[in-house]
Amino acid sequence: MKWIILLYIILNPLFFWVDCDQRNVQQLFYQLSSILVFCAGFYFPQKSLKFDKLNASIATFVIAYILAWLLNMNGWFVAQNVIFGFLVYITIIKVFNKEDIEFVFKGLGYLTAFCVIVLAFQMLGWDFRGTVIIRGLPLTAQESIFFQRSAMGMFFGHSLIALLLFSPISLLLLLPIKASLSTGAFLGVFSGIFFFYWFRKRLFFWIILGCLILSSFFIIRNKSLMNEAKQGFQIRLPLWSIVIQDIVRNPIGHGLDSFANPKDNYYRYYNYFKKGFYASLRLVKKDKILIGKEQFDQYYLEQAATNGGQVEFIDHPHNEYISLAYEIGLQGLIILGFIYYFIWDRFKKSKRNALTCVCTGVLICMAMESLLQFPFHLARVGYLLPIILGFFYISSED
Repeated sequence: MKWIILLYIILNPLFFWVDCDQRNVQQLFYQLSSILVFCAGFYFPQKSLKFDKLNASIATFVIAYILAWLLNMNGWFVAQNVIFGFLVYITIIKVFNKEDIEFVFKGLGYLTAFCVIVLAFQMLGWDFRGTVIIRGLPLTAQESIFFQRSAMGMFFGHSLIALLLFSPISLLLLLPIKASLSTGAFLGVFSGIFFFYWFRKRLFFWIILGCLILSSFFIIRNKSLMNEAKQGFQIRLPLWSIVIQDIVRNPIGHGLDSFANPKDNYYRYYNYFKKGFYASLRLVKKDKILIGKEQFDQYYLEQAATNGGQVEFIDHPHNEYISLAYEIGLQGLIILGFIYYFIWDRFKKSKRNALTCVCTGVLICMAMESLLQFPFHLARVGYLLPIILGFFYISSED
């Protein structure tokens, strides 16, 4: 079974690499491969499934997604992603053992090395898919196999923490994470690193913290990184304030996929700005869909052409927790809070060995990334969640 999971880990991002760069296509491959993993699990010796507090809360979370779909009959594809991820998680905890986890993490290391090599060639000016246009200029994308810098940064962050199980050399992955210019990826990976070393090697914790403080001056002077962070928060903060107001008005949720693909008479969110790519002022506008998506988009584009500036449709609030509350409702956040609590409670009661600390560190990395990104809406990154969660469950068993 360990070979099947390893292929699952390798093929999901590679499928995106071979020109299947549509999100729906990528999610479909994730769903089909998850079904195959679940079915394959029946051909291996299985352990009994414990219906403890953590598993009960995870199952409740899945049920909440199904009910959200039933209430609005919208976003079935999203519900399927959660259901199939749950099936992979169940398969992991019933079939895997701790030795299998180390084997899979080693395979993840080889995949990560391949991704770094692809990124290195891109930095040298060669890309297997040829030249792409970035902001009107012919430049080579520096996004490895992920075709989105933030996704690349998050993947390297997960891999870095997982590979700490074998050697601190994996900290060198901070270099390609820097190339992603993703604030969310940095927040997540340092949270996971500090967690791991706090419980495993306290001296390393203080050394890394000291290095981070000393390097903060150079980080602040890095214009590309700071501009990226500034641009992100100029979009996110006003957007979050508006979305949170909508959550308060409808705390039981707007329905699955309602943020990106709302039904008629629901709201869409647009970002309008005039002062170039790194604008000093950005305004998030919303209006009701009364005349259809394509006509509505065209209306705003014509307004931008008349008045100057640009309009961008925003399909995600770049915060998984706000997205969860908006689509599922506050009850979704409450259930997720219970999941976090039971994960922490299980970790405290475990032996806190290196494998448990690594798996918990990756989960913390994902949780912190979710404050500024949407890793679980990208199949090329989010597919790792049920695997790591299953690995955590196994590693924390007595």
